[in-house]
Amino acid sequence: MWNKFMASRGTLLAAAAFFVILLVCGVLAVIRSLDGDDPEASRPATPAPSAPSASAAALCPSDTATTVPTTRLPDLRWEQLGPLHLPYSASAGPCQVTETTAAGFAHTPAGAIVAAAQITSRTSITTPLTVATETIEQQVIAGPARDQLLAKTRTQKPVTEETAGQLTAWSMLSYSDDTAVISLAMTNAALQGQYVTIPVTLRWADEDWRMVAPPTGSWDSSAAVTPTLQGYVEWGRP
Repeated sequence: MWNKFMASRGTLLAAAAFFVILLVCGVLAVIRSLDGDDPEASRPATPAPSAPSASAAALCPSDTATTVPTTRLPDLRWEQLGPLHLPYSASAGPCQVTETTAAGFAHTPAGAIVAAAQITSRTSITTPLTVATETIEQQVIAGPARDQLLAKTRTQKPVTEETAGQLTAWSMLSYSDDTAVISLAMTNAALQGQYVTIPVTLRWADEDWRMVAPPTGSWDSSAAVTPTLQGYVEWGRP
């Protein structure tokens, strides 16, 4: 009986000692945190990375289809940036997305279609202005028209959800290994039952699709209005 009592007493004493050690360590940690001496306590939490893993990045973009799509792209997701909703494809790109730009498109018709939507849309987002200016500077072919587009963008009024043209459909007008011309159809609150269309020319340069600026840096001369989407493929945006 005594042996059992002593063994039980020893267990209780060990547990009590362990509890005291934990309590002391906890108090010391709080004091260090308040004094700013504990580097782990003062270090800010690191946000989870949004970039894809190395294995995922190696597969992006993975699209290799050389035929022009005639139906909706199968793997699109949509995200809002400022007033606009933009398409992203796991296979066609973009694969390198920053706070202002979206790059890394497949060297395929599907890659060109998504690139046209992304680049053109971002050139009109001026809140913040860096979305438009950095997209133009990095992803529009250099030349007088690009300089004019950049200058006009710096002074234009911010686009709102009420005034923005939301992507509705696309039509591939022509495609080759180094040039793609895509007509983008958009809805606008001011044009009920009609669509604004603009032809977007892309060039394959420096291992990615880049936009050719519209003449004189303005879409006004090439934009058109149509009451129908005949000949277009709808994006299928939710």
